[in-house]
Amino acid sequence: MQNIPNCTKIGRWDASSQYWPPEYTIKAPPVASFDIFMGDAVFAYRNVQTVIIWDSGRSMLTLPP
Repeated sequence: MQNIPNCTKIGRWDASSQYWPPEYTIKAPPVASFDIFMGDAVFAYRNVQTVIIWDSGRSMLTLPP
């Protein structure tokens, strides 16, 4: 979440169970395992009303040589 400016929590869609599990909140331990994988549907809660450009985390990946 440190890569998303002003992010306070992240929600993740559980496709196999078809529901939104509890969100991961900054400064609080996750209620359950909160792994996010490429292609997962997530919702980032931010405390400002500005637009950010998000590339699904591709710019954070380190590709092997």
